[in-house]
Amino acid sequence: MGRCRKGVNKSLPVGMYYNKKGDTFYLRSKTKGDINLGKIKATALQKYYRAIGGDHEGYTVADLIERYMDEESPKRSESMHTTSIPRAGKLIAAFGEFPLEELTTRDIQLYLDYRRKTPVDANRTVALLSAMYGAALRWGYIDRIPFEKIKFHKEESSDRLLENSEVVAFKEFCPRWLCLYVDLKYSTGLRQKDMLELTTENWRPSVGGLFVQASKSRHRTCFTACNELASLLKEIQLEAANKWTKGARVKPLFPTLKGKAYTPSGYRSIWYKCMQTAVNSGKLKKSFREHDIRSLAATNRPELEDARKLLGHKNVSTTLRHYRKGFEHVMPNTNANTMHSYVLFK
Repeated sequence: MGRCRKGVNKSLPVGMYYNKKGDTFYLRSKTKGDINLGKIKATALQKYYRAIGGDHEGYTVADLIERYMDEESPKRSESMHTTSIPRAGKLIAAFGEFPLEELTTRDIQLYLDYRRKTPVDANRTVALLSAMYGAALRWGYIDRIPFEKIKFHKEESSDRLLENSEVVAFKEFCPRWLCLYVDLKYSTGLRQKDMLELTTENWRPSVGGLFVQASKSRHRTCFTACNELASLLKEIQLEAANKWTKGARVKPLFPTLKGKAYTPSGYRSIWYKCMQTAVNSGKLKKSFREHDIRSLAATNRPELEDARKLLGHKNVSTTLRHYRKGFEHVMPNTNANTMHSYVLFK
């Protein structure tokens, strides 16, 4: 009697096995030796049934998630891929054993209801599942998406109206380089990822100014080399110069002590510590997110179209809905004393 199969191999069909050392699936063949089926379980199963001339028993949601995270997710932005990894794990735990075509709208609604205390992450997790099913449709795993009309949790957008005085109070507890970072963030409205990736190559004052291509939208922006921006970039480079590695080709504008660009997690830990210190001191009454500085930059632009260009949005509706947090200035009606008593308002 053969040995009892364990782990991954326990769920595989007869003749197919997983080699943990090589992270690869194989088909045992008496005539051709072991046939390499690849590293992705879902694709390996396809090759297996094609090789033995049989019919595929069907894919599970776990098979789909595995292939999507291996092939499709890495093509997205680094931050999106990173946040998708734990969400994929949650989806496997909840729906992994479901056959692809048997997952229903009711199953997903129950999952959203179960996670009602974390509505934003629940919404993003289900949105990821929807993207995975779209890929399954393209790959021919299914003929149609079995769920539709999902009712997501309502998400409240932040209406935090950051004051200039709060930013000034926060900067009192920041190292010099972070103060300069905040100033450049306010001047340009750039996202955190784009800020951390800035190098001396982005600053070309002789041909225009600070050249940036947004990592999220791929929008290209040149921030004009005005006197104020030029002065700020000069201070930033002077502060960074003693951290750059001698002879380095790439010189980040905001380097670590080792001369490399900050990782998002490393940078956020510094931001959090400075923010906590500022709040605990009593000089800053309420903490704020770095993202709020981007909103402040848009809010303080006199014209909505200027704010749109600064943030690199395609439509002013995005700028208005999510970033303009201030009051809209309007001229009141004048000569109110000339109204007559018979004027009616409808």
